[in-house]
Amino acid sequence: MAKGLEDTTFYVHNPLMSVNEVGGDSNGPGIYFGVEEFHRHNLARRGRWPQTMNATSTHDTKRSEDVRTRINVLSEMPREWERCLRRWTRYHADAVAPTPNEQVLIFQSILGAWPIEPDRFKQYIVKALREGKTHTSWIDIDEHHELRVLSFIDSLYANEEFLTDLVRFHKKISYFGAVSSLSQVVLKITSPGIPDFYRGTEVWDLSLADPDNRRPVDFASRIQMLEQLKTHANPRKLLKDWTDGRLKLYVTCKLLNFRRDHSDLFLRGEYIPLRVNGSCADHIIAFARQLHDDWCVVAVPRLLAKLRRRKKVWSGTSVELPPQAPTHWMNILTNEEICRDRFASELFSQLPFTVLTAQK
Repeated sequence: MAKGLEDTTFYVHNPLMSVNEVGGDSNGPGIYFGVEEFHRHNLARRGRWPQTMNATSTHDTKRSEDVRTRINVLSEMPREWERCLRRWTRYHADAVAPTPNEQVLIFQSILGAWPIEPDRFKQYIVKALREGKTHTSWIDIDEHHELRVLSFIDSLYANEEFLTDLVRFHKKISYFGAVSSLSQVVLKITSPGIPDFYRGTEVWDLSLADPDNRRPVDFASRIQMLEQLKTHANPRKLLKDWTDGRLKLYVTCKLLNFRRDHSDLFLRGEYIPLRVNGSCADHIIAFARQLHDDWCVVAVPRLLAKLRRRKKVWSGTSVELPPQAPTHWMNILTNEEICRDRFASELFSQLPFTVLTAQK
């Protein structure tokens, strides 16, 4: 099963490579990835497997959590992505290799992992081609096909027109991918289960399949960054400078400390899906965790790229709390004090996600 699906099909079925992962499913996204399905899954997890592992990257994932969430954004802007593909495939329209499907693999991979050095990228592509077993494989290597593909990649890195277009489109999707990844961190720490972190993913990690995701981790820089965040953490500034990775480390640290201090709440507490009202209701996942008088409310955005052209995105959208919920809250990540049933624009005033704890 693993060899046929995970180590073969996942390298040749390329409409949206981010779903080609253990636990992913490329069929029926509305069924598998909707808000209702998310809540249903979490309720089942709390009831049956409350101490299961919430993992988003491992030594064996096809691409890191940050690469996946960036590639996911392509599904929110399919027309723009199609136009990019049409432009980029013209660079090699008449050649035998790479094939059109291999070009889709190359372009999604380079977008997801950008910036990435040519040698590192070529090593990954050779592995992907051999795993896919379409024109070359580990036991029947076609060096001529591989060399033609690698020559194509060299030509991309030498093509200023392509690189300019790549960077332009990368800038358009990377922020939305980052917010999605940060929201995923929030969800895996606060949802039923035990959050798991693969080494190095405390900050942005744009790794591809092994051995790329097993490169040495610079723990010294992460420790230094963490020490600085303990005394100089401004959420607005961290969001403005999101590319440096400090915001991901900050969110991870703050929420893990909160989870440690409220361990019973997250191990034994109820999971309560929250209703979201308004025109953008489908773009927010919200739930509460409750154990006796200990409460936590979580709200994160989804499919943000679809809203990028709207003004005052969250105007008129609100998260509805249960009648028995407390009335006064504090945002764990920003220290803001918030009253119940606040509009999403207030919940997301400093950061595009929120975790609230009840004020007693």
